[in-house]
Amino acid sequence: MKRHRHRFYRLLAQYNRYRRKLSRIELGLSGYKRRDMLVRRLRRLQERLLAIKQAGKIAGLTATFVGGFMLASPNLATGQNLVLKTDNVLRLAHLENSAKPAFADIDGDGDLDLFVGGKISTFLDSTAVGINYYRNDNGQFYEQASPFPADLGTGTELADSARISPAFVDIDSDGDLDAFAGLNSGFVLYYRNDDGAFTLVNGAENPFNGIKIGDSTNASPTFVDVDGDGDMDAVFGKYSGGLSYFRNDDGVFTDLSGDSADPFVDINVTESATPAFIDWDDDGDMDLFVGNKLGEIAYFENVEGVFTPVDDMNNPFSDIILEYNVAPAFADIDGDGDMDAFVGQGDGDIVYLRNDDGAFTKVNRNTIGIPDLGDFGDNLNHGFVDIDADGDPDLFSGDFGGGLRHYVNTNGIYEEASVNPLDTNLVWVDYLSAPAFADIDGDGDQDAFVGSYLENILYLSNDGGTFSAVTGEGDPFNGIDAGADENVAFIDLDGDGDLDAFIGNKAGEVKYFVNTDGVFAEAPEENPFGAVSFEVAGQPNHPVKPAFADLDGDDDMDAVFGLIDGKIRTFRNDGDNARSAVVFTELAGAENPFDGLDFGRASAPRFADIDSDGDVDMIVSNAGGHTFHFDNESGTTSAQDFSYSHETNVFPNPTEGSLHLEMPWSTQQSVISVYSATGQLMQRINTANQVADLSLMKYTPGLYIIKIVGSEGAATKKVWKH
Repeated sequence: MKRHRHRFYRLLAQYNRYRRKLSRIELGLSGYKRRDMLVRRLRRLQERLLAIKQAGKIAGLTATFVGGFMLASPNLATGQNLVLKTDNVLRLAHLENSAKPAFADIDGDGDLDLFVGGKISTFLDSTAVGINYYRNDNGQFYEQASPFPADLGTGTELADSARISPAFVDIDSDGDLDAFAGLNSGFVLYYRNDDGAFTLVNGAENPFNGIKIGDSTNASPTFVDVDGDGDMDAVFGKYSGGLSYFRNDDGVFTDLSGDSADPFVDINVTESATPAFIDWDDDGDMDLFVGNKLGEIAYFENVEGVFTPVDDMNNPFSDIILEYNVAPAFADIDGDGDMDAFVGQGDGDIVYLRNDDGAFTKVNRNTIGIPDLGDFGDNLNHGFVDIDADGDPDLFSGDFGGGLRHYVNTNGIYEEASVNPLDTNLVWVDYLSAPAFADIDGDGDQDAFVGSYLENILYLSNDGGTFSAVTGEGDPFNGIDAGADENVAFIDLDGDGDLDAFIGNKAGEVKYFVNTDGVFAEAPEENPFGAVSFEVAGQPNHPVKPAFADLDGDDDMDAVFGLIDGKIRTFRNDGDNARSAVVFTELAGAENPFDGLDFGRASAPRFADIDSDGDVDMIVSNAGGHTFHFDNESGTTSAQDFSYSHETNVFPNPTEGSLHLEMPWSTQQSVISVYSATGQLMQRINTANQVADLSLMKYTPGLYIIKIVGSEGAATKKVWKH
């Protein structure tokens, strides 16, 4: 037995290494090219591991797949494989402020990679500005280490609000693309491409050395052959709203701005002009689009060298709602023969507009209907609840303004509800509203709790779908101030059958509150995260957003925490099944399934079975108004487990509360767990019998997931409670 166990763990360690490597490839964090070989090796290793398990050579051991790595532990059955689902080629790409996109095939693979200048991080010093690089892999953009120097090579401090506007051109005619970066000081930096790395070049080699574009801020360069002589001239957007034109004469740029030879002399788009050229009308010459501070993109048709303004009726951007300081760029990213648009915005967002036969369609960051709101609804904090008792989790979304939006789930797709039971007539906190739901009063429906920046948690009792604010003695959090920017998550940590609470705040703390007969009291001595600091260096505030889900499939709730810098920290629950001891172990580096991912400022993870397929999915929102969706594509570790699920009988289903289980395949000890649609572990029992009775009487109506795990395998069933 010892020899078999040693062999199993040796193979398992090898599997983990390959799976982590594959995960990094899939996330775009590795340039390793032999993905197919890794997949074949993983399949062979999985078959060998499962053969050892099924041969009974290691008693009580099963394998589980968890978010890109594999764990082994007694009584494990099914882990979570969370996969980003999006039709937006940008995936997670974003900046903090002043996004300015530009395209260049920097790696020479025949497709256009993406560079975005601006404020690239949440830090408040000069290190916050730079140029991010996203490699194009089969039409999807993955962030990579930038070929630009971290401080842009200046050696001097740049204001953290600096607009960095990159543009690419082979200025030295050596066959590769060099780069220019316009600054909000009006000056322009030149970077020579040295075998794929950009080197800052000062002095006379910079054709714009010492030249300040315009009389104020914002130099936004682009290069195009304006005069048709075969070399690339330079056109700069200015803060004043006009354009500066520099003609290229054999590598020497001459400023013709305002001259009779300047075709842009009459163009002005109010403030912060950002030009981009494209042959939009397919007539063989380059037309002009110019973004401005107001969120507008003006269109100028090139008519025999004269740039003529086009009215809104014929401007493809006229019906597109954008925000401020917009910067357009164009690339045929989907390979359909027309040019798609990518628009950087002042809030750091990059909007992908797919070109569908000449009309632009805004592509959302998720495929489940939750809109990208940007400044119209930033600082998103979501909360799941089955408000209409139809068996799937609906959604309430808090934002900076302090209200709540309501979205109804229909077959896994969200649509804003026509009636909101928590509208602004009832819920309007100071700002940064953050909803959560739990049946605290034990009446069978889900009550609402809304955190905010300055106020204490707002409690709204749910009485048959009608919410009422409760204060004073009837408030479970009465008198409790958990700090500013409260974000609450519920979990039955102590296993006593009621939901306790963890509250994150802007100080980087997570506080723990024990529920005793519906009243919460802080329990610092019992807080497993009491000694953990969630502060992020270089930040003035450290809001932390807690959430819980069984990530590793061992029937206890693991913890994840969204942070101000867009990262997610993960803690595995290593307590025993009886919950007599609660021990959380942080997963660092490649063990963390979210390692290397940046979700944007103030990331907020939430879990729920969105598509009602019996496993828990994840969404992550951020301060930029995005919501990213991760579908759970995990499965049981063997085909036999699917058979066990089919053999398991659960009735009545739907049920009023009483539930009878028959598990003819289970001949030894098994663990039965009940989960809510939002991933909350509701109850767990151990049995050595092939039948069991459960009670869901005290639970709210909706969908519940029953998981049975035994030494033979596992089964999963869905149950609806009326």
